[in-house]
Amino acid sequence: MRKINGEEYKEYSLKTMWNITAEMIQEKYFNEHQLDFNPFVDQEFNDARQARNANRKILQNMPEKRKMSAVALKSDE
Repeated sequence: MRKINGEEYKEYSLKTMWNITAEMIQEKYFNEHQLDFNPFVDQEFNDARQARNANRKILQNMPEKRKMSAVALKSDE
């Protein structure tokens, strides 16, 4: 998943989008088909979860894509 300009989303944004999408799929299946479906544990979504996790690990190694920790800041920053 990339931005329109081709850049990668930040790591925490990617996780948030995945969780929101999974919840929307779960709601859609229940409302339209009365199926109790959980994409967080479903085996069919395993490949997508693994790809997402691999991409998140890559993004975590990029300082400009990481969420800055308040602990990491020095007093002069």
